[in-house]
Amino acid sequence: VNAEAANLLQMIIKEAQQKKSNYKYAILSLSFNFLLFFDRLNSFAHDTKLSDSDSMNYVRKIVNYMELHYMEDLKAKDFAKNCGLSETHMRRIFSEYANMPPSEYLNVVRINKACELLAHKNVSIEETARSVGYPVLSTFLRNFRKITGLSPSAWRKKALQNPQNITSYQISVLKGW
Repeated sequence: VNAEAANLLQMIIKEAQQKKSNYKYAILSLSFNFLLFFDRLNSFAHDTKLSDSDSMNYVRKIVNYMELHYMEDLKAKDFAKNCGLSETHMRRIFSEYANMPPSEYLNVVRINKACELLAHKNVSIEETARSVGYPVLSTFLRNFRKITGLSPSAWRKKALQNPQNITSYQISVLKGW
């Protein structure tokens, strides 16, 4: 079950990096399937205070907020405020559906965006870090290595050496999945 979610996320990342024709529609469709997966995964839970569709709507709001604001200095209170929930309740709902805390998911989003920049733009690692929401370079480097298994410069080098196989150099570690 968790492999299916990881596969959907990998497909989204692949589409974003390859940018083939109509890739934006593919990403939109895959993102919907990703969210639908979590909605269906929890459709059998009977002991939640919120209905599954309500919880899934909160998760959708949080994910959409992250996708639009990943480059900003985001905190849990920002996600909670966007949904009208307490921080604790927001974290519980998100973690229940995504099998990871919102902060970890935000790091995956940011590193995915960094991979896009590193593969397709000639920007420094420092500028890449700042543009995806990491004002402190050491934090970016630590998270990049944790998620991709490589340093940003090693990732870029491999991606540029073999651009047709860029998906093999993308995010491969999804802790908790």
